[in-house]
Amino acid sequence: MEIRLNLTKNKVFLAVFLISCFFIFYGLTWHDAISDEAINAFRSIGYYDHLVSQLQTTPYQWFAQVPWWAKLSFHDAPYLSFLIQHIFFKIFGVSLLVMRLPFALAGIGLILALYLFFQKFVDKKFAWLPAVLLVANAYHLWSAKLGYLEILTSFFIWLSIYFFFKIKQGGRNFYWWALFLALALVTKYTAFFMLPVYLFYGLLFERRLFKDKRFYLALLIIFLIFSPVLIYNLMMFRATGHFDLQFSALFGQQVKAWSKISRRAGGNFFASQLNVFRTLIHAWGAINFILFILGLVFLLIRALLAKGKIASFFVIMSLCFLICFAFIGGGTRFLSLFNPLLAVVLALAIFSLRRKLKKPLIWLLVSILIGYNLFISFNTLVFAGGLSKNGLLFSQPLVLKSYGYNQLEKAIKAIIKKEKPFIGKAKDNTLFIFDSNINYFPKVWYIQRWVSYELIPFASTNEVLEVLKEKGNNYYFQQGFKHFYFIKATSKTFLAPEDARSATAEILEKDLPANAVNIYQKVKNRDGETAFVIYKF
Repeated sequence: MEIRLNLTKNKVFLAVFLISCFFIFYGLTWHDAISDEAINAFRSIGYYDHLVSQLQTTPYQWFAQVPWWAKLSFHDAPYLSFLIQHIFFKIFGVSLLVMRLPFALAGIGLILALYLFFQKFVDKKFAWLPAVLLVANAYHLWSAKLGYLEILTSFFIWLSIYFFFKIKQGGRNFYWWALFLALALVTKYTAFFMLPVYLFYGLLFERRLFKDKRFYLALLIIFLIFSPVLIYNLMMFRATGHFDLQFSALFGQQVKAWSKISRRAGGNFFASQLNVFRTLIHAWGAINFILFILGLVFLLIRALLAKGKIASFFVIMSLCFLICFAFIGGGTRFLSLFNPLLAVVLALAIFSLRRKLKKPLIWLLVSILIGYNLFISFNTLVFAGGLSKNGLLFSQPLVLKSYGYNQLEKAIKAIIKKEKPFIGKAKDNTLFIFDSNINYFPKVWYIQRWVSYELIPFASTNEVLEVLKEKGNNYYFQQGFKHFYFIKATSKTFLAPEDARSATAEILEKDLPANAVNIYQKVKNRDGETAFVIYKF
């Protein structure tokens, strides 16, 4: 792989790298795991496709014996992200930091990839510009601080773009391009949006590629890396009559096991396109969105007049992404794939204007743009809107929340170290009883992972009251449990939706014998508010 860089000579690159590390690693574990990153990481620990839910079941629940093909991929996403996290957990241990580490590194790598691309194919002196624009982008920093698949996908996509433009230099660049494109495809299926980009660009500007045998060898590499997903889907179809979650939705297959979850974007194409615009406006801020559209129009005009290949490529890529996401819909985390496009489109537009505007004016505009984005980043990700709630200066969807789950994990770890509980322990065992109203996503990471991977006894208040009703008040004592820790959530905690809540935690709290119970610990969130009360009896 020919990426050569002398860090002692390229101080700008080193500065960009260090600044990226600071912004992305700063506060990386402050916020709780309360979304899909929790269930993805839970499955990655054991490379085990089970969501501990009857709402979205998997092949691990469908068959008496898990078939061999079920381990080739996952039912709702390709295999690579889970495999990468699994390796990180194996090497560094299971923790919130390790959960997010691969994605944080991908976020830094993506910034450096833009730097290298600009340095190689646009201008060495301006290589810092797209990198710094991405560093300052609150939306990018947000995506790099969470364990979502998009940041890894984007990282591999941009490495594939780098080597795609190096193909004309010969060597093994065809194969590096294929490798990184394939890695993007087996990280998240939205990477397929890059296929029409390369196809249209190739037909317009590089038809010779289709006559080169190395192109077809490269396609073979992509096929081989993607083949586990193909085998997984073919075997699933053979066994069940349908494909995985995403492909079954694509082909309109009705799957009873997933009938209760929504997989399609609502509305027509234009309504969906407006929703994509709305999401980008809320995440970037209206000013950045307007600048992106203006920059895109400017590059389109420049590409039509001057036939600039690089400008044309990113116009094609932006349009393909906008059109494709309008068909499938896109939430905030899905559209984070646009972040490097924003940085590159603005950087190319500024670079193209450098000779038409006076240098001091260019520097002033660049400084204002970077400063504006840094303000949004700090106001959103550090101060959570404390400096301003104005939509132009703050992005509500990007606020990283702390409900006290990370602090609860520390408390649970301390109790486990003290009591040494274990499922199947004959006597003097300890049972954790947790509030059934705890939200599903944090429950999987902060509670279920202890049960599934460490065999620590946990039971929900729903389960406990049901067991006591059926088997009597002495049941748990008869099973060898001597110590009980009851984790009761408060109104400050991120809880299940109201229509899914039960009163069992309040009933158990009310029925606890006053002379045998004490508050063991009050767990506070980062704002100093009590998020959980732990009773011991």
